[in-house]
Amino acid sequence: MRDFQKKYSEFLPWFRSYYINLELPEKPRSFYDPIRYHLQGKGKALRPAILSEVAASLGTPREDSLPAALAIELLHNFTLIHDDIMDGDTQRHGLETIHSKWNSNTAILAGDGLFSLAYRELEKLADPWYRPVSSIFHQKILAVCEGQSHDMDFEKKQDVSTAEYFNMVQLKTAELLSAAMEAGAVIGNADPTIQAANSKFGLKLGIVFQIQDDLLELTSSEDDMGKSLDSDIRAGKKTYPLIFAKEKAEKSNNLKFLALLNKKSYNNNEIKQLKENFADSDMIKLIEEKIHQDVIKLQHIADGLPDENKSLLLNFSQYILDRKK
Repeated sequence: MRDFQKKYSEFLPWFRSYYINLELPEKPRSFYDPIRYHLQGKGKALRPAILSEVAASLGTPREDSLPAALAIELLHNFTLIHDDIMDGDTQRHGLETIHSKWNSNTAILAGDGLFSLAYRELEKLADPWYRPVSSIFHQKILAVCEGQSHDMDFEKKQDVSTAEYFNMVQLKTAELLSAAMEAGAVIGNADPTIQAANSKFGLKLGIVFQIQDDLLELTSSEDDMGKSLDSDIRAGKKTYPLIFAKEKAEKSNNLKFLALLNKKSYNNNEIKQLKENFADSDMIKLIEEKIHQDVIKLQHIADGLPDENKSLLLNFSQYILDRKK
């Protein structure tokens, strides 16, 4: 079996040695210093890791996929910097966010810079991979922006359906994971059927990944997550646990909990009450069971893929399921 965790532990220091040392001009310092600062953050780099490992599982050496791996991590971080501004987050990857340390204008420029640097790195990708991978990234980044727009719209809505939530998550989170897997299959010289299966696997897994992330906001700590917590809840974002809990509270006529879930924003005491309600119920267990069931369903997508590729995807999905921070 292709052990993703073992490969990932080898990949991460190798990848970061390139990522944190990207060649940047010295001036203007007001532009490049915040970018250098952000590159030092302890991001998980899961997207570049799975991109390179998918390519490797199909026969292409890790070194050949490096430009695409660097590009997708830079694109991901471009979205995070802008997302942090919109959400007012103060921590990201174990560091103070750029807009908090400097200001929003500086952070916007830094995000734009990462977007440009991504395509500078991607241009180093060998033919015939450059054009199809570039096309994938263009499409998926636009989808991420659409998803972020839906997410902001949800803050103004009292009720968000499960279908609306999953559509938003697919766009905002899953599409970029799908891009990593599809690009890896392209670089692995896979046929279109295998490319499509890897892309579909990424979409399905990305949704599970986001449900897990939403749940960790309720159950984890800032030290574990490496970012500020409670901002989504405080801002009235419609996360899966809150949508799920509201459906359950309505069915059971739990009016006290329902009143808490219907609030548009939360203070510290209300967030504490919310977490206590989750801890005292079986909802966390039910959400964890859903995650587990969804990951099992990924088996069907992986069926028919080359053995090494299939093993990698299933092993990666289990790694996401077991993720605690």
